[in-house]
Amino acid sequence: MKNRTNLAGHGFTILKSSPIHWASTRIEKTYIAAYTIHFVPIATFNLWAFQTIRVCYYKIW
Repeated sequence: MKNRTNLAGHGFTILKSSPIHWASTRIEKTYIAAYTIHFVPIATFNLWAFQTIRVCYYKIW
């Protein structure tokens, strides 16, 4: 659960620090919802894929 919170918080921070002004609350809510829907279910897979890619990268070099 802590990882999910960090993911959502990180995305929200990126959104807030974006040079583009997201004036609409609806846009912010939609962004958070989309971020959660797309990233949370595959977060475990992404972590595994990242580890695998990193191992392969170091083996190549």
